[in-house]
Amino acid sequence: YWTIHVTPEPHCSYASFETNLPLHDTQNTTDSYSALLKRVTDFFLPASFTLSFFAEFPLPSEMPHFHLPGYSVKYKTTCDLEGRGKV
Repeated sequence: YWTIHVTPEPHCSYASFETNLPLHDTQNTTDSYSALLKRVTDFFLPASFTLSFFAEFPLPSEMPHFHLPGYSVKYKTTCDLEGRGKV
């Protein structure tokens, strides 16, 4: 599924994008999700954004590390989900 929610508020507008698109079966998980993330940010052009990535075990590799030109990581947190995955 894909879902987009836009809240245009004068003091704090935001848009959210969510999908369960399984890109883990491609050769390079990070590249495939980075390409999707780039498409979404190119469309919305956010000044900043928050990314939440949920992964169930077994992971195809370590949790992906995303790099998008023009953006930098300010905070990064990883949380185990009771043996079923990570956020």
